[in-house]
Amino acid sequence: LRIWHLEGLHCVGTLEGNNFATTYVEITREGSHIIWGSEEDLEVWDLDLENPDASTHALTLEPHYSGIFCQGLTPDGECVICAPGFAKMVLWNLDKKKYIGALSLDGASSVSCLALIPGARRVMSGSSDGTLSICEWDLVGFCGIDGRCIADLGGHKGE
Repeated sequence: LRIWHLEGLHCVGTLEGNNFATTYVEITREGSHIIWGSEEDLEVWDLDLENPDASTHALTLEPHYSGIFCQGLTPDGECVICAPGFAKMVLWNLDKKKYIGALSLDGASSVSCLALIPGARRVMSGSSDGTLSICEWDLVGFCGIDGRCIADLGGHKGE
């Protein structure tokens, strides 16, 4: 993964992670972590903006399924939610380096995109069958998740 200086248009650092295709990259709001999804897992790095080559690997989140198709950070930067390529979204706590749980989308096909709704514990997801779903969750301590789909907006056929 390369880090670029946008004004000078030159590479300022390279992070060497896994050998799989990168599918998504996100930097936390304060710039302290970079999270990238691949065909196999999520990697989290402690980012050194002054010297990007000195950035260090913090953890690998291995969801034990095929790939990460999209991801998003909660507004507080505490958790990352990712879509592993089927009708489920998975939530991880970055500070605790812990799997929290999953939100299942009954009747939907693979989640292909997601967006967190600011100011709420809600996420909108788009699935390959044209369904848009809005889900909300409550964390049960740091050991579980209570989530439910509150709306399905179907109909887009992509034609």
